[in-house]
Amino acid sequence: MDKEPETYEELMLQKRCFDLLRYYIISKENLDKLYNIFLEHEEAVADGNRVGIILKYNENNEEKQEIISDTLINNTIDGLKLTHDKLTIYPHYVPNYSSGGGFSGSSSNNNNNNNNNNNNNNN
Repeated sequence: MDKEPETYEELMLQKRCFDLLRYYIISKENLDKLYNIFLEHEEAVADGNRVGIILKYNENNEEKQEIISDTLINNTIDGLKLTHDKLTIYPHYVPNYSSGGGFSGSSSNNNNNNNNNNNNNNN
C-alpha cells in the first residue's frame, strides 16, 4: 500500500484489504484506492459477489460506485462485504439433498400410506 497505517484501526483495515486478495485478483492501484477511500470515507462499503467487487461511497453528497475487481479466483465463497471495521465472507452454499429424503416428501407419503392401511384394516 502506498500509505503506512498510523493507528491500530488503520492497520486492521489494511489487513482486511489484503485479505481480499485471497478471493479476487486486485491490482495494486485498486488496492491502494480501496484502502485510501476507506480511510477518507467511514461509510464506504465494498460488496463482492461471484463476478467481482464494487466499491460504494459518497463524495460531495453524490453516490459513487467503482469496480475494484472483476475476477473471482476462489470458488469457496459466494460473496463478501467489507466495511470500515469488518470483513464478512459469505461461503459458497451447496445444497445437501442426501439427508432425510430431500424434497421427495417421503414423510408425507408414509403418513398417507399408514392412513390408507389403517382405513383398509377397519373395513
